[in-house]
Amino acid sequence: KKIAYVTQFLEINGEKPRIGTGGEEVQSNITDNESAKIKGSHGYVQGYNGLAAADSAHQIIVAANAVGSGPESEFFPEMLDLIEESMELITEQEDPLKNKIVLADTGYFSENNLKEADNREIEVIIPDNNFRSRDSQFDGRPCHSEKKRFDVKDFKHQEEDNTYICPNGQKLVYKGFVQLNRSKGGHKWQAKYSFCRDCPMRDKCISSRGGKKSFRTLHVSRVVQ
Repeated sequence: KKIAYVTQFLEINGEKPRIGTGGEEVQSNITDNESAKIKGSHGYVQGYNGLAAADSAHQIIVAANAVGSGPESEFFPEMLDLIEESMELITEQEDPLKNKIVLADTGYFSENNLKEADNREIEVIIPDNNFRSRDSQFDGRPCHSEKKRFDVKDFKHQEEDNTYICPNGQKLVYKGFVQLNRSKGGHKWQAKYSFCRDCPMRDKCISSRGGKKSFRTLHVSRVVQ
């Protein structure tokens, strides 16, 4: 019975596999294929992610959505549509978010979302993933007093041959532009494994999760004007 159930599911859904935010095929669920594995405070659950937007003056929810995805970034345009739909009913104005400010959390930061807001003439405040490292309020705190790993600011770019020089004086060669996921891309530079293998600064440069044969890469995102 289980085999027959799975076979029937694949016949109906097999031609259109579910695609994740990074463009890769994601695991399907034969009971509720619109749901997803969501990470919560008690581990992973099969369910939905609840999204909500509230007005700043009264904290009244003006838009809400339930999505079968852990990452929220790709749903930013859809949430803007829902907010504008609600605000049009309330204000009886067209483009009620035009020239207004929308505040979103780090999960919504992407180049595509910034462009989307710009096209709609909406001012947005969305922190990127590294905003705490630049915030002076965190200076001196134990978790921020010492960088755990070299970042792009520790590498020197050489324009003449478009390479980066690492803190140990070795070159990282340009490998072209790579699309990391559906909403994020960057230019990639890569060091030789032979440079990184016995480097005395390896522990401050390469994550231990990469294994012994890992080497350092840099992904430098495009700058959005």
